[in-house]
Amino acid sequence: MSYTDNSILKQIGTKIKLYRKISYPDTPRMNFYEGITVSDDRVRKIESGICMPDFDFLVKLSYHNQLPVDYFTESGFHVPDSAVDIISQIRKLTGKHSLQFQYEFIQELNMLKYSIFTSINSSDLHPISINETDKKIRGNILKNARIKGNMSVKELSDIIDRSPSTIHRMEAGSGDSSTYIWTKISREFSIPMDLFLLNRIKNYKPNLEYVIDYLICDTFLGLTPDERSLMFSIAKHYLRKKKKI
Repeated sequence: MSYTDNSILKQIGTKIKLYRKISYPDTPRMNFYEGITVSDDRVRKIESGICMPDFDFLVKLSYHNQLPVDYFTESGFHVPDSAVDIISQIRKLTGKHSLQFQYEFIQELNMLKYSIFTSINSSDLHPISINETDKKIRGNILKNARIKGNMSVKELSDIIDRSPSTIHRMEAGSGDSSTYIWTKISREFSIPMDLFLLNRIKNYKPNLEYVIDYLICDTFLGLTPDERSLMFSIAKHYLRKKKKI
């Protein structure tokens, strides 16, 4: 799947502009963006699809409107009907714990799943700490997604039109790229953009809940009924162990 620079910019700019006009039809443009940006020229260029909003703009826009960042960048991820029951069951298991605990708990199970049910060597995957730096979080997520998707660095570099060395640096957390590139990556793997922004949004409840829903789907959805039952048993065991810590 490939995207042109103009198409992504246009799509995001149009979504932001339509949201503002439909949700706040009587609010002057710059009043809507108060606290998000002070530049009318920048807003005009973003809404017109001339320039890409950066992470700070998207996070502030998301926080201001209590919406996931992914609402504007549109990775393509959605909770399938078949996952509603799975999410409900996990919520019952972890419901009394903080969202950060739930996030870390699902991450741990996700890594465990790949060591049990797939040919992927779990040591090749990297746990994602919500307390890591932005670059390290994004790098680990990117590397895990590429490994799970059985994709080489060269294949990914061709898709997002960046050199293999750039991909290596991004995965290592020693290099970064533009919001535009991370949008392409989120769409390629259908990963909500919010997952790439965990370090910035860890205290923002709606976005973290959206991320946890994604992680639950990623951990449980592709399993057979017997495998899913086993994972629920493991989840209960892990939960009891964590409560004692």
